[in-house]
Amino acid sequence: MFHFPSGYLLASHIVKGLLLCVDVHDNCYNAVNCYAGDIVLPHLREWIRFHFPSGDLLASQIVKGRAETGAEARHPDYWPTVITLLLQGSIDSARTMLKLHSQCDSEVFLEADKVLGTMPEYSVYGGLSVSEFNSRFSSWQAELINKVNAGVFSSSKNLQNIMNMISGESVLEMKQYCSTWYELMVASLMYTEPTVKSFDLSFHANKCIMQFGGAARLSLTDHIVLSLLECNLHDVIKKLQSTCDSGWAAAHLTNLLFHCGRLNVIDSKIMSGMPQRIDEELVLEYGTLLMSHKSLWQAGVSYLDHCPTLGAPRLHLLLPRLNPRTEAKAHKIIQIALDRNMPDVAAGVCKVEGMKSLKRRRLGHALNWALQSQDSGFAAFLADKVLEFYAREGVLGSLDLLDNLGSCMLVCDRLTFLGKYCEFHQVYRSGELKKAAGLLVSLLASKICPKYFWLTLLTDALPLLETQDSPVFSYKDTCELIACLEELVMEGSDHPRSAPLSDDKNRLIRLALTKNLVRACVHDPSHCV
Repeated sequence: MFHFPSGYLLASHIVKGLLLCVDVHDNCYNAVNCYAGDIVLPHLREWIRFHFPSGDLLASQIVKGRAETGAEARHPDYWPTVITLLLQGSIDSARTMLKLHSQCDSEVFLEADKVLGTMPEYSVYGGLSVSEFNSRFSSWQAELINKVNAGVFSSSKNLQNIMNMISGESVLEMKQYCSTWYELMVASLMYTEPTVKSFDLSFHANKCIMQFGGAARLSLTDHIVLSLLECNLHDVIKKLQSTCDSGWAAAHLTNLLFHCGRLNVIDSKIMSGMPQRIDEELVLEYGTLLMSHKSLWQAGVSYLDHCPTLGAPRLHLLLPRLNPRTEAKAHKIIQIALDRNMPDVAAGVCKVEGMKSLKRRRLGHALNWALQSQDSGFAAFLADKVLEFYAREGVLGSLDLLDNLGSCMLVCDRLTFLGKYCEFHQVYRSGELKKAAGLLVSLLASKICPKYFWLTLLTDALPLLETQDSPVFSYKDTCELIACLEELVMEGSDHPRSAPLSDDKNRLIRLALTKNLVRACVHDPSHCV
């Protein structure tokens, strides 16, 4: 079964976190220096905004409404939206929302806006060292705590609650505005430890997990996120393979990490027991799975094409097993095989389709497939079928194909004979009897004609032997025909396709040959010596 939507959803939830976490974990090994490049909160904050966009969406709806104060009365989600924006670090958006409150010009709201406006925000390019930023942030937070304790915001319960949270004094109150432990983790770090390092994330993650019921309550996505925060990419990949998306997320995200050069953070001891390119292994398995799907198999071919080591052998194995139900699909498979230098696969598909056509008694289609396959044995087998049908029914089927074989008749001797025999009938119908007689004799003399068909050729010679004008068979040609008849009479043929040579037919052919022999001697005595 294929469950792509769940795979897309899971990928959209963790892909930004995956890349951002791997990016910051590249610096883990230099963490003892505590340099600015190892500050992870800006990355995590961006990820949370991507993962939980409800705050920004609600804020945009409120702001796009009536651009006047009193928004808290018109929108019941006004205060939860403000708090969500603050917990996700969208300070400017939260200040805009506060200015839509009916009391935005009051002293308490002006003071709240001043507090938010002076809040330090860390930036790698801000020109501040980590220690200097921590000093400024601590001073700002200490000043805010003094104002809260002095009752500056006591006239507004909601503002008092907000100031308690961003002062770092009421982290537990943040939980009611967070739907997951990792949303709570990022919100609490923003106002307690904004310069947290990547190697400390696991500690803070486990603290927040306890607030949401402990490890026993974690979902598969929670476990994946926790492994990301612990920089355990091997465990991330293993857990992704456990999702119900048929391996979509594991294959795509691992391949993305490989091309970004990020798989090198996996422990070398773990990698020693794994394929050289783990991403290729996952893409290979996913492509193989797609190849089994009746509609997505062509996408599977593309996936296998991107597996440089094992893709071509796997494709060579799977293409012949696709069992096309239509000729259009068969032609697609053949073209794919030829484009990838797999002529044996293309020939195999042609042979299978040829046998299907033969079972439906479509000899012309079957022969056409044989020509595409360039398989001499298969072409000879079908050519025998055409000759057998003619010997039994007296009709050559698929004349359009047989009359235009061209160089294809060189695939095998039997097909060459069939092509020449069709040419004999064409020449005979056009009235070129001399040329037709020459072709017939050459077919018998060259020995490319199967012996079971000799009697048919000798029977075809009867109308030419009985022409009223000058003989079309020379003395030498007539002797060749007599020799063939004698060999046929003496040796016979136990071939199942052979028509029985009755005494009447033997006498009829022999009489016609004898008469023509006499006529040839009379017409040109010089060749009778």
